[in-house]
Amino acid sequence: MMPHARPVMAVVGALLVGFLCLLTILWPGYFALVSMIDAPEIAPELLDASALGRTILWSLSVAVATIPVGLVAAHCLGRVLKTGRGLRLAVAACVVPLCVPGYAIFWCWWQSFGPGSSIGAMALESGSAVLLRQGVLLLALVCWSWPLLAWPLALAHCHRSEASVMLAALDGASRWQRFTLRWRAQRSALLLGVGLIVFVTAGATISFDLAQVVTIGFELRALDATGVAPGALLRLALPSLVIAMLGALVLFSMVRWSGRRWQAPLALRATAGAGPARGAWACLLLLVGVTALLPIIFAFGGLGSLDPGLFWSLHAEATLRTVFAALLDGLLAALLGGALFVQIAQGGPLLRFLGLALGLLWIGVSLLPSIAICAALTAAFNGDQLGPLVYDSGGVLLIGHLARTGGIAAAIALFLASSESRSASAVRRLDPPRLRAVAPRLRSTMLLAFAVAAVFSLGELVITARLVPPGDQRIATTLLNAMHYQRPDIVLFALAGLVVCGWGLAALVAFGVPRVSRTSSIALLTVMLIAFPGCDDDDDVSSNVPGSSVPPVPTEVLVGAPGRGPALFEFPRGIALDAARNRFYVVDKTSRVQRFSLDDGALETWWQLPEWTVGKPVGISVAPDGRVFVPDTHYHRIIVFDPEGNELQRFGRFGTGPGEFVYPTDIAFAPDGTFYIAEYGTNDRIQVFSPEGTHLRDFGRFGREDGAFARPQSIALSPERGELYVADTCNHRIGVHALDGTWLRSLAGPGTEPGRLSYPHGLELLPDGTLLVSEIGTDRVQRLDAQTGESLGTWGGSGFERGRLKTPWGVASDGERLLVLDSGNARVQIGPLPSTSGPSTSEPHTSEPHTSGPSSSKD
Repeated sequence: MMPHARPVMAVVGALLVGFLCLLTILWPGYFALVSMIDAPEIAPELLDASALGRTILWSLSVAVATIPVGLVAAHCLGRVLKTGRGLRLAVAACVVPLCVPGYAIFWCWWQSFGPGSSIGAMALESGSAVLLRQGVLLLALVCWSWPLLAWPLALAHCHRSEASVMLAALDGASRWQRFTLRWRAQRSALLLGVGLIVFVTAGATISFDLAQVVTIGFELRALDATGVAPGALLRLALPSLVIAMLGALVLFSMVRWSGRRWQAPLALRATAGAGPARGAWACLLLLVGVTALLPIIFAFGGLGSLDPGLFWSLHAEATLRTVFAALLDGLLAALLGGALFVQIAQGGPLLRFLGLALGLLWIGVSLLPSIAICAALTAAFNGDQLGPLVYDSGGVLLIGHLARTGGIAAAIALFLASSESRSASAVRRLDPPRLRAVAPRLRSTMLLAFAVAAVFSLGELVITARLVPPGDQRIATTLLNAMHYQRPDIVLFALAGLVVCGWGLAALVAFGVPRVSRTSSIALLTVMLIAFPGCDDDDDVSSNVPGSSVPPVPTEVLVGAPGRGPALFEFPRGIALDAARNRFYVVDKTSRVQRFSLDDGALETWWQLPEWTVGKPVGISVAPDGRVFVPDTHYHRIIVFDPEGNELQRFGRFGTGPGEFVYPTDIAFAPDGTFYIAEYGTNDRIQVFSPEGTHLRDFGRFGREDGAFARPQSIALSPERGELYVADTCNHRIGVHALDGTWLRSLAGPGTEPGRLSYPHGLELLPDGTLLVSEIGTDRVQRLDAQTGESLGTWGGSGFERGRLKTPWGVASDGERLLVLDSGNARVQIGPLPSTSGPSTSEPHTSEPHTSGPSSSKD
């Protein structure tokens, strides 16, 4: 017998796994522990003590609700696997529901059942809107998660249960006895699928965020937005850590046991004499269509014409960066999975033990809420030494994605390393260790890890939004913003891209791409390394406007910081200036209105809106007499307060008729006492009211043609010119109307260069007749000529430093000072109004309407 050669590949694999584990888990874990010890205590009133119980309840509810769907899918999929016909297409088809993120499925269903639909209107009328939203959330999570249950059950059904049931039937066993045999053969697979759904749901965040269900992930993300220190945040995440490690132990045991029992190559072998599976195929495709495609069709059935050119002009960079980053994430996961597989399959007892331990650790970390992973990485890499190299360059985002998807790669490696039969393993160990002996399973491990990690990376949002460098754009954040801003065509293109990319990756695995040459693989990796965002040569933090360097906003006073206490903000979403009384108001996502002095930014008073469970306001306005008008957006009404917060009046209700609202956003006042209210959603119009609150008229509709709107977020009125200016956010323009509603012209258009707009959100008319516009798509403030749309200057640029901006929702000015609602940085920046780059044109307008920029397409 030849002596055993030294398992060089196993040692190399162990070193690689150890290095990746040190970089991604152990190093951040050490700093997380240190920061937890030194972290300050958090005030109890900031915590939702029921979040943990709600997380467990929702996780179990989703798993139980998925069982009927999973059983049907498993039966159909098992039939397909047994016949061996169409196996590759079955793999690709079942990946489709996983390609569309759960939060996107929820949004699509909510477009069909939410406000604007007959069901949504009935729910609002009966006061059960919250219950309806939670029901839609449960439906969406079931639609997303059923493949996690179907595949383990299908494999168990294919490999074990039918053979034993057939033998029992030949022996004359009763139907109940055969059912008992099936249950015994498949119960472990059922528990594995249920466990996967429970622990994946427990770590979810964005779906619960959109549905406003406060779970552990939701609460941690909200606290992180308020500026809670990473150590304090991680201390609050300790219950999640316990759940994650418990889940890791359960899944680790099941994966190892299942791998030994199923022996994957046998499971996918066609069963002799298996009949046709046309009915199973039809049922499987129907299930995929209902759960993944039907909500998209329902949500976008009435869109009419689409403009892919607009999507590409605004989001091409984000799309390309997302695809390249997903491929790189997939390659790293494949490298991790392959190295771990080799370490376990070919290593000695010590290497195998270390590999199993590290695999268990990877699975546990992957089950943590994403925001806890972000907090640990922030504590480890956002320092003076590593910060510029790793954190500011975007390298930490790559590490975060590997931490999130590494558990998937580890589970695949553990399963396939355990799937070799003991006899085959014993025979292989008689010969010197050769990589060729395990090459088929190693190739499968790396391909599966690559595809699954890349698919998850495409739609991952929390880590991306939290760790992406300023100015970098990713399609997941674009998708979420489009959902918030009611831009369904952008959502459609983004979802289509996710499905196409995800299905392509699944087909890559199913149809066996290992024939790609080694040279091509190296070239692909090189391209992705070059494309991945790194440090800029310029030390200044510039805007993400291509080819330009935007000067910072002149700032003398910073008001606010992340937090939920007095003079602090949790993503402020509305600002209103009362220049006559030298004060300004801010409303944020805690549904608080806070009043500040304009001189020094000192807090004067604050009050809470009466209700906030359904949603929070996105605007605030001050009447000439000092009354404060709050469009209570998600309650479809207007509430009027005095300056001290005492409620004076409320009017409006949900509906599309005169005087009714769907998501009101902003109010502008005319000198004669009439006022104009903008709303979006079902209506997308401007309503005009008398000083007493009587409806007078309305104008506008949803669309892209002249005079139509797509989320009119902010409005400003010029009495001298008799014009109303509308920040038409999702049409990326400023609409100009006469006070009777007649469309006059449109300013700007979609784009990122000066003179163009990308999601204009805040709008202010200056005394000289020019317009200030804050853009959340480019993180800047732009000054426009109100007649021609010519750009007179841009300020801001993406960043966290003084003068830089992150998603500025609002802007205000008294002609001398500039106030910018820097929402993403949870503050208001106040400074002198900067001079323009060209002369303003304040002459009266001509009666001849004209359009600045390309004409809008017709619906």
